[in-house]
Amino acid sequence: MIQLFGLTLNTNKKIKNSLLNIYGLGFSSIKDILLKANINPNKKIIELSKMHLIRVRKIIENYFIIQKFVQRIIRTNILKLIRIKSRRGKRHQAMLPVHGQRTRTNARTRRGKKKTISNKNA
Repeated sequence: MIQLFGLTLNTNKKIKNSLLNIYGLGFSSIKDILLKANINPNKKIIELSKMHLIRVRKIIENYFIIQKFVQRIIRTNILKLIRIKSRRGKRHQAMLPVHGQRTRTNARTRRGKKKTISNKNA
């Protein structure tokens, strides 16, 4: 196992799949990172030297925002929406879907577990 940005990466996986565990990196950004570092994306992490891993770490640090920093940016954006009392902010605050989805049916994940009413006919 190899540590990278506080995460343990599985050495038996290909590097392109293993880097997906880092929050803030997707397929295209990983492809760009490996292209800049001159690393074959299909190589396993165990096959890479320390220099390759150092090169990957430096590229990620210099060109990408990852992990806690991305989460902090998202959280501050949501808090800003709530503070200015926009529609999206109110929807976030009420724990409802934000992007115009229907809520009469569906949206069960966002709204929470279904609440049953007993003695409905009473």
